[in-house]
Amino acid sequence: MMKLGFIRAAMRAVVRVAMLAAVLALGLALVSCGDGATGSGSSNESNGIVGTWVTQQFGGGTLTFNSNLTFSTTGMQTFNILRSGTYSVSDNTITFRAVGEATPYSVPGLIRGDAIYWGDGIFTRQGSTGGGGGNTSEGGTLEGRWQRTSGGTNYEYTFDKGVWTFSENSIPFDRGNYTTNANQLTLNMTEDYFNETRAYLYNTSVGWKSRSQASELYRQRGWSEERINELFAPRIYTYAVNGGTLVWTNDFGITSTFLRVVTIWER
Repeated sequence: MMKLGFIRAAMRAVVRVAMLAAVLALGLALVSCGDGATGSGSSNESNGIVGTWVTQQFGGGTLTFNSNLTFSTTGMQTFNILRSGTYSVSDNTITFRAVGEATPYSVPGLIRGDAIYWGDGIFTRQGSTGGGGGNTSEGGTLEGRWQRTSGGTNYEYTFDKGVWTFSENSIPFDRGNYTTNANQLTLNMTEDYFNETRAYLYNTSVGWKSRSQASELYRQRGWSEERINELFAPRIYTYAVNGGTLVWTNDFGITSTFLRVVTIWER
C-alpha cells in the first residue's frame, strides 16, 4: 500500500508539472479558478501587484503588471514565453488574457506580500529580498506546506500565520505556534493528536488534546515528568528558504530538506 501511495503521488506530481508547462507554454499564468473580473479585490492597486516581478526559474525572466491593467513578460525561454496582454485581479486570483488569445487562462497559485508562487515557480518583486507575508528567510516565505519523504514515510509541516502542524502520511501528529528570528525557527508544541490507535492505547477519544490533557494521559501510562517536558520542549532549528525548498538543521546537527507544496491560501 505504501508503494502504491508513492506511485500515485508521483503520478500526481507529473500531471501537475505537465499542466504547468502547458499553461506557461501559452504565455499565460496564475492563480485560482474563475475569470477574476469581479469581486471586492478587482482593483489592481488594492492588491499591490503593480510593478515588475523577477524569477530565476523557467530560464529566468520578468513579469510586469502595469497600472492600466496590461501585462508583459520577458525571458523565461524554457517555456518560450514572450507575451503581453491584459489582466484582472480578484483577491488571490489573477486572470490573464494574452494578445491574440480569445480565452483567458489561469492556474492555481498564491499571491503574498512580495512573492507570487505557482507550480514550482516563484516570482519576487523587483528590489525585494524574497517572499513576503510574515516569517521569511533570505530566499522566500516560510508560510505554506512543506513535505519530505524518507523510508516510505511522507512528513509534512504546515506553517500558517504563526501556527504550525506536523503530520505523517496525512495523519496529524502535533501542532503549536512558531516564531522566527533571522535564520532561527522555534516551534512550540501546544497540542498532541491521538489517532484511533493512540486513542485506543490511552483509553481516550480520537482528536486533538491540549498539553494538560495529553500530559495527564501520559502520566496514567507511567511517563515521568521529565519525559513529558521533553516532548513539549521548544524545538529550535537553523533554517533557510530558497524558493521551493526549505532546509533546516536541529540542535543535534541533523539537516532535513523539504519541498514546498503549492496551494491556494486566503489573504
